[in-house]
Amino acid sequence: MFNNKKIKLMSALNIAIAGFGTIGSGVAHVLEQHSKEPDATINLVGILESDTKGKFARPWFEKRPELFYDNPDKLLADSQVNVIVETIGGSGFSRELITKALKNGKHVVTANKDLIAVHGAELMAVARENGRHLLFEAAVAGAIPVLRLLKDYLQVQDIQGIRAILNGTTNYILSEMECNDLSFETALSQAQELGFAEQDPTNDIKGIDARYKLVILTYLITGQWFAPEQINLEGIDHLE
Repeated sequence: MFNNKKIKLMSALNIAIAGFGTIGSGVAHVLEQHSKEPDATINLVGILESDTKGKFARPWFEKRPELFYDNPDKLLADSQVNVIVETIGGSGFSRELITKALKNGKHVVTANKDLIAVHGAELMAVARENGRHLLFEAAVAGAIPVLRLLKDYLQVQDIQGIRAILNGTTNYILSEMECNDLSFETALSQAQELGFAEQDPTNDIKGIDARYKLVILTYLITGQWFAPEQINLEGIDHLE
């Protein structure tokens, strides 16, 4: 997650966001609020999004059209951009974009746990080769934030193991089944209605999401990348 070299302090961080859905627009809002503060040193200078008529992009495109790029190569070639925040998701285009960004001298921030868990070793190698940083604090329990806490803790203590609730959806379902005597199907449906679970909850209820997070946590603790398939998992979809 972190290179050995310290990040050199910059007079300003010029950030571009790749992808402009719920997460990307949320990041943009935070950056916009920060830019209003006195002596602000973080600037939003680019948005990679081809659909400027979408519900998230349209308001921004109407007020700041100069920010938008529909060609990733043009964005990556922009010398004023020094940080790319990837919010596209998936492991196809995002993997290619992050690789190119690192090779073009950009630092990269992402919460894409699927991508990091599967291709983290490869992408971290690219980051090291190009003297850039690939940061993914929000990929695992970003609101805590656990990765930073573990990294700091490792400086003074050895970690022998991990016991954790890594998936909010399964935690909610199991709590409802235990405390309110709901069936699995009812608890899942309720979680979806409340927005805690995706319409396709496969990764959550089968343990795939938790396994991806464990891959990342294990790397942080041991310095080794394990293939997701090396971690045994058991879902909760068989429980009654």
